[in-house]
Amino acid sequence: MSTQAYNAPQQHEGLRFRTEAERAKAFVNASRHSRLVRILRFGLPGFAVLMTLGYFISSSMSVTVGDVTASISGVEVNDGVLRMTNPTMKGVDKKNGAYTITAEYADQNVKTPKIIELHAITADLKNGPDGWSRMTADRGTYDSEKETLVMKDRIDISTSTGITGAMTYAEMDLKEQLLHSPVPVLFETESGTVRSKEMTWRSDKKTLEFKGDVRVHLTPKKAPGEDAPAAAPQVAEETAPPPAPERRPSVLPTPQTGLGFAPTDPAAQGAAGRLP
Repeated sequence: MSTQAYNAPQQHEGLRFRTEAERAKAFVNASRHSRLVRILRFGLPGFAVLMTLGYFISSSMSVTVGDVTASISGVEVNDGVLRMTNPTMKGVDKKNGAYTITAEYADQNVKTPKIIELHAITADLKNGPDGWSRMTADRGTYDSEKETLVMKDRIDISTSTGITGAMTYAEMDLKEQLLHSPVPVLFETESGTVRSKEMTWRSDKKTLEFKGDVRVHLTPKKAPGEDAPAAAPQVAEETAPPPAPERRPSVLPTPQTGLGFAPTDPAAQGAAGRLP
């Protein structure tokens, strides 16, 4: 995976070059994002198929084509708008892994059948026993003719490796395998954060490009044991009081010294210890 940044602040304190293992890990992370785009390209058209079938049904249904299964829990038509509830697309790509694409509901206007409005979108991709990627969006507009998906409001990206991303607008070109956000974005990793006014993710080339007032904050690795919890302080109220020390009148201060009290044992008091 390669990254490009422009207009970055000239602050390099704590900057270090990645090791070969870290570069390989970054490449794998980019590959997972790339798979997610390719899966969306083949998965989202299934929503369009279900919407077309929805005009002829009014209950839940499931359709399987090859390795892809599309299902809905209900359909209703109101004022020329077809609404499909809980549309779900599941499949297993031998190259890309298992995936699931869901939405709370999808709307299609009879006058513009190639445009589908998706709401509360979630796309999950599994890779191996522990690897996964997830993208969620509040809403999006899918154009089946142009093969584009425009997502709005709130978009979140997360992976099993700890990478997270947030933006409010993104345009996905499924043909070109490209995701572009012309508005500010924020990406966070275990080693720091990246902020910029614009971001372009080319999944086919495995590149993530940040432009415009790019700000990178690196978090130094903590030394071993730095996060170890400190020993809890002892609380006097929770422990038994120590035994009283043995009285030794000869060493206790007397009233004449002005530093303490005289011994209370009359037999132990000498002349100097008597009250005036």
